[in-house]
Amino acid sequence: YYENFFNNCVEVMDYVMRNLNYLEEKTMQFHDLFYNAEGIESWITDLIGAQIATLVKSTWLTKDGFFGIWEGYFDASDHRKVGKYPYTDGPENTALNTIDVLLYALPGVMLLFPDLAKNIVKDLSNRALKEDTPEYVIFSLAFPENLMKYKEEIMKDPTISTDLKKLYGTIKRIANETGKDPKGRMPHYIRYSLTVDTYERIDINPEFVLLYYLIAKYTGDRELLKSVYEVARNAIESIMRTQTVDGLPYLTLPSGIEWIRNVNSMLRA
Repeated sequence: YYENFFNNCVEVMDYVMRNLNYLEEKTMQFHDLFYNAEGIESWITDLIGAQIATLVKSTWLTKDGFFGIWEGYFDASDHRKVGKYPYTDGPENTALNTIDVLLYALPGVMLLFPDLAKNIVKDLSNRALKEDTPEYVIFSLAFPENLMKYKEEIMKDPTISTDLKKLYGTIKRIANETGKDPKGRMPHYIRYSLTVDTYERIDINPEFVLLYYLIAKYTGDRELLKSVYEVARNAIESIMRTQTVDGLPYLTLPSGIEWIRNVNSMLRA
């Protein structure tokens, strides 16, 4: 992100030298306001302040403004000793912006850097499951009703499986007929390569809506509220369409943490 303001390290050092008094004054002001807060015991302040280090040590901020928070790290030495980390396959794939973890991580970011919090919501809203994608095919066919109809279509026209345009069209039509349309499901987390891991968690959708509304409400950003509204609405409707019985959610495929391994293996293949 610093590349937007500086071309090299020399320019950074020149900036610091020219603005040293300003930088020192603001840093000390933050320190004094934080640690001299009235009515808060010092040990509580220490606990809260320690978390601020996470913003430096466990985040990404790219040149184009993508802001990501690591869910956590996995010790590489332990990785070699005990085998693969069961959910993300090791430290190189640890999760960015895991939506359920953001429920307790993002409010703190929102208080300090509201624009970064809004960036996360906007980025996640752009990653909702869309039609005409391999992931849409996989999750559509995870519903038995859709799979049965797909097999019937393949028997009539085997070229569907080798013609991408036909495949996408057939899957959309089948999902529309059965009502089991996964469009709008939200991603579980973002990989280090800034790609989505999977869409199997049905708790993620309402959690995204809570985060979106919280940040729009707190910041008073009506444009954010309007621009993400359709994504949030479809996130709820997606679950209501596909995974409810008598209006209540139920856990059936494609949902459950085990789907991370299965879907990722299929996508890599």
